[in-house]
Parts: sequence; structure tokens; C-alpha cells
Amino acid sequence: MSEISGIAGILEKKAADLSDRFQREIHEELRRHWIGRGNPERLPPCSTYEPRYLKILGETPILITAPHAVPHDRGKEKLKEQDDNTDLVAMEICRLVDGYGLIPLNPLADPNRLHREKRPDQSPAWESTKEVSFYLEAEKMVREEGIRLVIDIHGIRDHHHDSVVIGKSGSKGREDWAEGLKRYFDQNGIRASIDVTETKDGRKRNLRGGDFVRNIPVPALQLELKPELRFGEGLHSFCRLFASFLLARISEGHPGKSLSI
Repeated sequence: MSEISGIAGILEKKAADLSDRFQREIHEELRRHWIGRGNPERLPPCSTYEPRYLKILGETPILITAPHAVPHDRGKEKLKEQDDNTDLVAMEICRLVDGYGLIPLNPLADPNRLHREKRPDQSPAWESTKEVSFYLEAEKMVREEGIRLVIDIHGIRDHHHDSVVIGKSGSKGREDWAEGLKRYFDQNGIRASIDVTETKDGRKRNLRGGDFVRNIPVPALQLELKPELRFGEGLHSFCRLFASFLLARISEGHPGKSLSI
């Protein structure tokens, strides 16, 4: 693990160089920070929130993120456990589509809770997106790399009705991406649904997703995946299938790996 041992700040890697060996090594590096299931104890703020990421560089203007690949702070007394193997899903999709990626290597302030009130014992100021370092780094990549679409990978429990739940960034971009992805998954044997919110009068609001995809300044999708799609052959089959969807959409765009968004 000499390539990644002791790295602080941001580790950069080209999508084309995400070998199986590197993915295993970075995954084990990430797992070193696993501190147990069921709301593990909070870490000291100075170590918990120190920015430390794997930044993947590609050619296709898609950014794949997995912010819950590490234990994360939702503004409560203890950290929430990580979404297992979402880091491997993000790396493999980046490799298959030659896309960009961002994966945390330290427990972090949850970018899906950008507007929590500040607690005296926390490093982040939750009411301000500009204090949540993972969001800031992703926003910087969007701006500097010309990212056209963000895919935010999360995990859901095994007992969930659907294998994939799709959330969207609301008014930004076109909802037909989410609708098309749902149809594509359904046609290929993966039960999928779209996450919506109903108002008190019964009307449906825009597709949801967390604070991260709602605030990032480009169209974004949040994918919640059951364990069957995050482990073993299920992970690799899902990544190949999803990559084929993305590559088909890329081919509909302009030359030079543009996207038809």
C-alpha cells in the first residue's frame, strides 16, 4: 500500500489507471476508518473533518461521488455508519466511462445535511454550504473541469422495496434523465423507483435527492443502491449496466465526449 500510505489532503488518480489492485488498496485504506456499526462514537473534530479525498481525473464530463463511503456526521451526538462499498461502485463507474470522481478517505461532515445549525462541538458550520469541505471540493471540480452531470452514489437497506431509488436535483436539468434511467433499469431486471415528495395537498414536488444534489450547480442524480448491487458480481454487473446507459447518453451528444443534457 506504499502508493497511498500516509497521503494527506487530496490523492489524484486518472480514471484509466483505476486497476483492480488500486481499487482494493484504496478501499482497505478507507476501511481503516471504519469504527463499528450502529452510530459509532464521534471522532475529535480536528481529525474527523480534516479534508482527505481520492480525486479521480477523467475525460468524460461526469462526476461520480460517494460521500457516505465513510462514517459521516449528521449533526447528532454520534457518527452514522458508512454505506458499504459505495466507494468501489464510484471508482468502477469512473473507470468504465473515463469519468471524474470524488471519494472521501476520512469521516466527514455529511454534505446531504448542508443546512444544519452549528453545534459548539463541531468543526463545520452546518447552516453554510461553504463550511462543508466535501461539497466545496465537488463544486470546485464542477467549475474547473467543466462537469455537466453529477452522479451521487449512496446505499439503502436490504429490506427496501426497490433495488435502486433515483433522486434528482429538482429544477436543474431535465427529468427525462431520471425517467430514462428508471426504464433502463427496469428493462434489465433491476427494480427501480424515483424518489418524489408529496405536498400536503397531494401534489408531487420535483424529484428529491439530498442537499448535495439539490445545491450542486449542474444537473445531478442521487442513486440509492441495495447491498445486492454493491457487493461481488452484483456490483460489477450494476456498474457495467449503468456505464452502458451513460455511454449511450454521451454518444447522443456532441463530439468530444459531450453530454446531451
